Amino acid sequence: QSASLIRWYSISLSVLLTKVAPYAHMDLAKTHRYIGEVFFKDSKYKEAQIEYQKSLDKHIKASGREPQTKEASRLYVNIGDCHFKQKNLKLSLSHYVTARDIQEKLLGNEHPLTGMTYDKLAEFTMEAKGAERERKLEEALELAGKAKKIKLNRLNEHHPSVIKSYRIIADVYEAQKKTKEADEERQIIKQLEQTAEEEDHIEEALKNLKLAAEIREDRLGINHPDVAKLYENIMAVYKSIGRTHQAEKLQHDIAKRQNQQNKVTKTPDQ
Repeated sequence: QSASLIRWYSISLSVLLTKVAPYAHMDLAKTHRYIGEVFFKDSKYKEAQIEYQKSLDKHIKASGREPQTKEASRLYVNIGDCHFKQKNLKLSLSHYVTARDIQEKLLGNEHPLTGMTYDKLAEFTMEAKGAERERKLEEALELAGKAKKIKLNRLNEHHPSVIKSYRIIADVYEAQKKTKEADEERQIIKQLEQTAEEEDHIEEALKNLKLAAEIREDRLGINHPDVAKLYENIMAVYKSIGRTHQAEKLQHDIAKRQNQQNKVTKTPDQ
C-alpha cells in the first residue's frame, strides 16, 4: 500500500512539474509532504526528512522568504520528528523551537497546534541524560503541563491530543519514580479514554439516526409522525450530551422545512 501511494504521489509530482514552474507551486509542497508522511509511517525517517525538507523549500521559494505560516510550522515539526527518531537531537530541538516561535506569533498561546509543539518539546526534554536529567524532567513536566493547558482552551478534556499531554505527564512522573503521581495520571487517562469511547458510540448512533431520518423524510415527507419521532430522538441525544444549541438548531430547521412543505401542499381553496 505504501509503495502504491509513493508511486501515485510521484506521478502527481511529474504532472505538476510539467504544468507549473518548478519550486513555485504550493501543490508541489503538499505532494512532497504527503510522500514524507508515507515514509514516516514506514519508519523510513531519512527519506521522510528529505521529502519534508523539499516541501519546506517549496514554501520558501513560493513566498520568497522564510514562511511564517501554519503549514510551515507543521513542516518544521515534521522535520524535527525525523531528526528526533534518528537521534539528531540538536537539529530536532532547533526545528521544534522554530515551529513553536511561528505558532506563538501566528496563532497565539491558546491554539491546540501550539500546545502540540509543547508536547514535542516535553518529549525531547525527557531524553536528557546524566547530571541534568532531574532538572530536565522537571522542565518536561512544566512543558507538558503548559501543553495541556493550551489545548484545553479549545478542546475537550477527552480529546486524543489532550490525553497525549496527560500521558507525557504520567511518563515524566514515572521517570522521576513518583509512582503515586504517575498512577493518578494514568487513572485520569483511563477515565478520559472511556469518555472518548462513549462519545464515539454516541456519534455513531447520531450518524445512523440522521441517515434514517433523511431516508424517511425523502420517502414520507417532513410532516410524517415516523419522521418526527426520529428527529425527536436525535434532539434528545443532543440534549443528553449537552449540545443544546444543536438540538435547538435542528428544531428550527425542521420547523422551517415543515412550513415550506405546508405551503406546497396547501390547496387554493385553503
